[in-house]
Amino acid sequence: MGEMVSLAFTLEKYSDEILCDVVPMEATHVFLGEVSEDQLQMKIKREKKQKEQREKREC
Repeated sequence: MGEMVSLAFTLEKYSDEILCDVVPMEATHVFLGEVSEDQLQMKIKREKKQKEQREKREC
């Protein structure tokens, strides 16, 4: 390992500091199963807002 970082934390009255290795990593989305209802509602709302904005620009 090349880089290290000192991480201080507190849990109620307990405080401590630990030394951690820094490793490269890649973050990505993983879709497991079906799209949730919240995601569908957000998509519908976003598309409606985009449509309204396009219509305002055309006027």
